[in-house]
Amino acid sequence: MFLEWRKEKEQNAEHYISNATVLVAASVHDGIIFVTENPSIYSKTAEIYNRIGIGAIGESASFNRLIDTAIELASTTGLSYDEENVWAEDIAIMLGEKMYTAYAYPELVAYNTELVVAEINHTPETDKLIVISYTGEPDYRHQPYVIIGRNTNSLKNKINECLKGRAFQKLTTKTGIKLIKQAIRATRKQKGRAIFEVSVLKRSVEGDRFQRLEGEGGTS
Repeated sequence: MFLEWRKEKEQNAEHYISNATVLVAASVHDGIIFVTENPSIYSKTAEIYNRIGIGAIGESASFNRLIDTAIELASTTGLSYDEENVWAEDIAIMLGEKMYTAYAYPELVAYNTELVVAEINHTPETDKLIVISYTGEPDYRHQPYVIIGRNTNSLKNKINECLKGRAFQKLTTKTGIKLIKQAIRATRKQKGRAIFEVSVLKRSVEGDRFQRLEGEGGTS
């Protein structure tokens, strides 16, 4: 019985995630960018709190449930203490625990999504890009860019080819977005025009740093 319900949860999550278009998050000179194909009306990126944004693939209902939880935690922490005390690691730990609990107990509905929690700081070298699997396992390794999704090797190779030895941290937001779009178009299996959702966390601005540039709520 244990293996049966666990297997069912894994199959459901893999169904949603493997059928989703990938999402790329990258730390560039003037911000953190999120780029993904998204022809639907449901956003795959969102602001959590000031310096922190989030991107997801998989089931949109699962993502929205997690966003509400993350925003509540971040807002409570920021109002109680200071907005500078809201950290991506804390958000990732809380979301990971919530996702693991839902995955590990048979009576709970699992979150059929994978996440990347991003925190913008003073320099690209101090930015945070934390990936969380549907089982709630976080990856805290410092990386200049991350891809969430399945079968991502060809896209990763294409991105590295397009970089031509350059580092993402040296690119502008505009150049980074263009490069990732180029790589996605070159490796996508879907036919027809690619419709993108693009969001950014801006580095050198006061107040609200998150902006959706393309997709639902943004400018196409």
